Amino acid sequence: MSSTIPARFPTGESRDPRADGVGAFSGHVSLGALAAPTSPAVSSNGVGFGRRTERLHVVEGRSGDHLDIHQMLLAIYHAPSAVEFQSSQDDPFYEPSDRLLIKQGERILSHVQLINREMRFGAMITGVTEFDCLTTWPEYRGQGHATRLLLAAERKSQDSGSSMAWLRTSLPTFFESRGWCACAQPCFSLASPRDILSYLEREQEDSQSDDSPIFNSKQDLLNIRLWRHVEQAALMRLYEEGCQTSYGSLVRSDAYWRWLSSRRAYDRIYVAIDGPDKIDLDKVSESIVGYAVMNRERIVELQVDQDHPTAARQLISRACGDAIERDFHTVRLDAPADHPMHDVFRNSAGKFFDDEIGGEQTELVKLFDPTGFLRRLCRELHARAKRASLARPCELGLRLNDEKHLLVFGPRSVKLVPGRLGRSYLACTGSEVTRLLLGRLDVHRAVQVGRIEASTMVARELAAVVFPRLPFWRPPLDRLPA
Repeated sequence: MSSTIPARFPTGESRDPRADGVGAFSGHVSLGALAAPTSPAVSSNGVGFGRRTERLHVVEGRSGDHLDIHQMLLAIYHAPSAVEFQSSQDDPFYEPSDRLLIKQGERILSHVQLINREMRFGAMITGVTEFDCLTTWPEYRGQGHATRLLLAAERKSQDSGSSMAWLRTSLPTFFESRGWCACAQPCFSLASPRDILSYLEREQEDSQSDDSPIFNSKQDLLNIRLWRHVEQAALMRLYEEGCQTSYGSLVRSDAYWRWLSSRRAYDRIYVAIDGPDKIDLDKVSESIVGYAVMNRERIVELQVDQDHPTAARQLISRACGDAIERDFHTVRLDAPADHPMHDVFRNSAGKFFDDEIGGEQTELVKLFDPTGFLRRLCRELHARAKRASLARPCELGLRLNDEKHLLVFGPRSVKLVPGRLGRSYLACTGSEVTRLLLGRLDVHRAVQVGRIEASTMVARELAAVVFPRLPFWRPPLDRLPA
């Protein structure tokens, strides 16, 4: 029997999302799902004209609800396909109760799915939840169901141990007024495949003439071919090595990797092999030194061994060659902002995109407990202070909304002391608190334009060191539709 979650604070609700031309899948929340509230008359059965006699509740989904949910999503969005919907249920972390519903009897009026993951944030691993497919039947809109589901989803996510929630939407103002913060758009580069190949060829010729070649000899040329499923362990190793201290990448278990590869949210995967094409199974993990996941002309994930810096260029060359054969006029690279291959695209007359607030879809995040997140972040803050050779001991006060905290940086650790500020402190309110803690804020610029306040120059300089702008990036492979 499905458990009931109290529905509170009925406010905004949706229009038909198809009128807005915005999808609602893979983390999207449609513009139409959250329009201004109206006051429709309600009949005795909860619909139409008259007086409401039946109270509606938010309930957790059951296996028996899957058919109705799929029919609802197909009717409103014409997606997902039966294969894709089944694939979402095969997710090793999926439970039917991760779908929250508003029901009238057995009829589903509104729906949202919670996708639970673990995310790396430097040296810290934290639980995150993504809100997906927030929608309501057109005839039941204007009654506050979307807001009820949003609040219930936030409570359920927090109770399950998630420190933050994510969603994508074309109407960020609705969520920002409810404590959500615009975080980042996808980070990617675009360039012509012919221009990229020409640049790589010139780069190789110039480096050889400077006696510091990128490709030192023919031995550096790797064997690039399509990936085979028996080589999954090599992909896992390269991903773990490349994302060990990243910000935003998900933790992928062996079961999750199997699900990710079987759902086919990609066209093909190239691997770079240091050695012959055919390799023994017991030597696969060591011989494969890089991989590139392709979706049409898009490189959605690129990981290489640090001991083989030429692997990324050779994988991109293969991707560009195939793009030309398939008559694609551009190649797209999705990668963190600090990925060195973005420079290859820039130097190939390409464009780099890292716009936080532009585009049709904006990624939003909500920290459920900023103080608790800051406390867990102390180990990461100590590592940043150590890397920057910060003179210790020192102190930095933080006034986050109405709470006072003091970060005490010692030689071996960082401690958070509540209720104190000290002389040098930083004051943040609203969304700036989230942006500061997640590394999405340029402290110097934010102080200049008055978005945050620094009591002293010492506070400003110290905050810029321990809360730098980070290359926060979420790999799209985890969210691409099957």
